[in-house]
Amino acid sequence: EYLGRNDHQVKIRGFRIELGEIEARLANHPAVREAVVLAIGDGADKRLVAYVVAEHDEQLVGALRSHLAAQLPDYMVPAAFVRLDALPLTPNGKVDRRALPAPDQSALARQAYEAPQGEIECALAEIWAELLGVERISRHDSFFALGGHSLLAVQLIIRIAELGYLLTLNEVFQHPELTSLAQRIASASASTQALEAVPVRVGGTQPPIFFLPTGLGDYSYAFSLASHIDSSFPIYALPWQSLHETPLSTIEAMASRMIALIKAVQPSGPYRFAGYSSGGLVAYAIAHALLEANEEVSFVGLLDVSTPQALEAEMPESAQQVFIEWIEEKYQTAHESAIADLRARRDRAGLTELIESAQQFGLYPRHASLPVEVSRWEQIAHYAQTVRHYRPQPIARKVHQFHATELLGSGRTSRDAAGRQADAIDPGLGWDRILPASILHLIPVPGDHHSMVVDIGHRAQLGRKFNDVVLDSIDSLHPSDSPA
Repeated sequence: EYLGRNDHQVKIRGFRIELGEIEARLANHPAVREAVVLAIGDGADKRLVAYVVAEHDEQLVGALRSHLAAQLPDYMVPAAFVRLDALPLTPNGKVDRRALPAPDQSALARQAYEAPQGEIECALAEIWAELLGVERISRHDSFFALGGHSLLAVQLIIRIAELGYLLTLNEVFQHPELTSLAQRIASASASTQALEAVPVRVGGTQPPIFFLPTGLGDYSYAFSLASHIDSSFPIYALPWQSLHETPLSTIEAMASRMIALIKAVQPSGPYRFAGYSSGGLVAYAIAHALLEANEEVSFVGLLDVSTPQALEAEMPESAQQVFIEWIEEKYQTAHESAIADLRARRDRAGLTELIESAQQFGLYPRHASLPVEVSRWEQIAHYAQTVRHYRPQPIARKVHQFHATELLGSGRTSRDAAGRQADAIDPGLGWDRILPASILHLIPVPGDHHSMVVDIGHRAQLGRKFNDVVLDSIDSLHPSDSPA
């Protein structure tokens, strides 16, 4: 397999990168005779790969990574380094970038293999293997040396929280080695159940903004939006329960649990909440409960959130259906035969068998722990059923709905366990049947339900509009004062 792009300037995770600058730094290393850097992959999976002409040396990859890390920001350090005896050339004598080989496991900056030890190290190794696509993790490997980056670190935090532990992004950066991170988790300060709000950005002079996880338990979007929100606002994410806890049976009960997390950070109002997709329903329920208790709520933000009534006919009814619909949405029109096979098994196979089959078909990470994944999807399906039975009641505060203006490209539904239907653009998404026009503030944003937060340009526009409205909330504590 041969991969390559002829771009000399690329954008990865929002950063514009000059490949020539990385190549020049590599060429300055005494072991390197020539160097070429490519961006391989698409979207969130795009990675930098360095190809160097150098003598064989088992320590070369680690040495080159350390060489660049001392001179460049982490987003400019390649995820993989491939040693070559010579660069392939075109008939014209130029480097044939399309003929450069795809990196294998040896291209990663790895330590000598030593098997993970203990329950926490083994659990971490399984999560790393899934997130990084690496088959075997040594207890001395570094998350970032294996290709990890800040967005994957956020996913790591979420997955660790599902196991009942709380870590911050800074702690992941401070303890990148697997054994060190495991020790941090096992320490007294981190080994308590994850019953705390996750700090996305601390500091600031205003009361914080709290973001709710989506119907997949994912709050990584809060980290992505944070850079577009005024620095006067601290930002926190509110995690789901761990996989070990008994699930709550109503949205109202979930809201009560989240309020306890909120008050541990901010004992009194004014409060600000936001949620993307079905996570916005819990944000709304929190606002309703606090207002009923005569607490002050100054901002309720819904990021393309449909009411359950607007989607009831479309909501999945079983964990198997939730899982298959997520697979369908992820791969769109690719792997149609394998997905059809999964769909045919849905009614007669259990969730465990479906996940195993998806792994065999290459549709799901092979390194993922099956018991943990089954628990995750059961939790997601339980949340979807809880959403189905929720009936939002009117509140006397302005509700800001940031709604997508494009249909999902495939015409299928969004697979956020209880997301929004993609067969029509309805700015109100059912809220106009609950809230009067004086309360419901509709703000159009570019993109569809997914791309509005995934696409860098769309997310920037969403962030700017969100920031404008939340800044207005400082002085707008009553509907009559809010923006029209």
